[in-house]
Formats: sequence, structure tokens, C-alpha cells
Amino acid sequence: MIIIDLSDMRPFSSPVLPPAVLCLGNFDGVHRGHAALIGAAVKQAEALRTEVPGVRSGAWCFATSPRRRLGGERQAQITSLREKLEWMASLGLELAYLGEFSSLCSYSPEQFISEILQKECRCISTVCGFNHRFGQGGRGKPSDLEAVFGTRALVVPPVNDMGQGVVISSSYIRSLLREGHMEEAVRLLGHPFVLRAPVMHGKALGRTIGLPTVNQNFPAGHLIPARGIYATRVSVDGRSYIGVTNVGNRPTVEDSGRVNSETFILDFNETLYGKVITTEFYGKLRDEKKFGGLQELQDAIRADAQNARLFFARREGGAV
Repeated sequence: MIIIDLSDMRPFSSPVLPPAVLCLGNFDGVHRGHAALIGAAVKQAEALRTEVPGVRSGAWCFATSPRRRLGGERQAQITSLREKLEWMASLGLELAYLGEFSSLCSYSPEQFISEILQKECRCISTVCGFNHRFGQGGRGKPSDLEAVFGTRALVVPPVNDMGQGVVISSSYIRSLLREGHMEEAVRLLGHPFVLRAPVMHGKALGRTIGLPTVNQNFPAGHLIPARGIYATRVSVDGRSYIGVTNVGNRPTVEDSGRVNSETFILDFNETLYGKVITTEFYGKLRDEKKFGGLQELQDAIRADAQNARLFFARREGGAV
């Protein structure tokens, strides 16, 4: 098990672990439902500090999603591990406890509670969702935690999307992203969908037509949203720029079949090859389309850029 101090994203260095309030889950996407768990853990730790000095709030999850370890179809992840930890930290969580599925999959629910949570993590209180399962075969239930931790085992009810009346879940958000419903996915996540990856060399066609773009590949195991043109923001060295991002295979100029992310960054003209940048997706502008030639493509990109400016002006309630 690895313990990460979320204040600096480094391994926890103290030789003595503090007592902990742990929220339990997978936390892919760290969506609004997860935020409710994390908020409850942070609040519980604050409430216990007078009674248990030094208690910290944390999350226990696997370093790699169990569904990517069980064979069969690999489940694409909304967030990388690094992004997951950063969103957790932004919600006030102090520590992350990362277990390895291959070494723990045979633990019974009782073993997991006693040997991992209580002994290794010094857990004194748990927070989980109403449908949380753990231990070998997923046999462990919230009631098993309540039997051990009593009133310090908090079970958080489902968090509903008030707009559609559905329970917010990672699987539901994945389906929204795959279908291109980016704005709805972002609303349920509570933050943008993110691609953080190095800028790759492309054909430099955009530069020849006066609209230079940056190319990024989606990392292995990362969810790829529906093909199309998206309103994005691109973070470069602490600065944020509006972007127009094509997720697809550039049918007008290449049509190789390989899906990547290609972004025209507005009001920006620097070379970024090899630099890791963050592209934040907020909304879908249109479907990907094959144009009759470069002039049509150029006109479409300019129109997309204007629509992206309007998108963020409406979203942010003013000029951009």
C-alpha cells in the first residue's frame, strides 16, 4: 500500500501513521457523488479532532481500477490516478491510501476491515456510498462496516442529478461522454473532463493555413469522448486559453482511423512540441465532418473558434 500526502502529492513521510477517517470507493472521475463522500469524511475528521488528536481525512482506493484487472474488456477511466488525487485534494482531503488489487483480491470482507483498514491504515471511522461493496467477490457491504465501527461508519445516500432524476455514477458519466453529452457530463462531474498529455508532432498542416494546432494522444486506458468538435480551455505554464478541440481522425486531411485530440488554441502561437499540457473539455460544438477542401476546413475552424468564444461568454456570464 502507498499513502500519498495530498498537500504535495508525495508519499507520506512520517514513520507513524495518524488515525484516519477513510472514505472508501473507486472514485473514477471524482464526481459530485464522490464529492459528497469526501465532504462527509472531511467533516467527520474535523468533528473527531478534539476526541482523537491528529486524526486525518483520507480516501482508500485501488491504485488501478479492479475492473481493469479482472480480465475481459478493459474499462476506460474518466480520470488518471494523478488527476483523481488532484481533484480529491481540491475537495479538502488530506491523504490517499492506494492498495494493489492483485494482492488484496482474496481478502474476505472481515480480513479487509481488520487487517487493512484498522491495522495498516489506523482507520477509526469510515464513509462509503449506499451501494459500496468490498472484499473477495464484493461480499462486503456497508452493514459490515457498521458492525465494526458503529456510529463512526457513515453511509452516504445516493446523490441524484436533479435535472434528470438519476443517481450520479461513474458509469452513467462514462456513457454521457461516449455519446458526446459533454456539458451534462461536466455538470455531473462538477469539473471539466480533462486530457493531460504531451504535445505530439503532427503534419503541421494547420500552421500552413494560418491555424496552427496541437496534437495529443489519449493515454492507454483513458476514456475517449465521442468524436466531434469541443469547446475547451488549454492550460499552458499556468495560463489558460480558449481552445477548439477535434476528437477524431481528421477525415478531411488524413482519415487514418486513429482517434486523437487536435486543438486550435485561440490567441496563442507558441511551439509546444514535447510539453505536457492540459486540455479541459466543457461542451460539444458539433459533430466531426469531412470537408470538400482546405478552404472549407479553414472556414469551419474559424467559425468553431467564434462559437467557442460565445460558448464561454455564455457559460461565464460575460466577455472572455
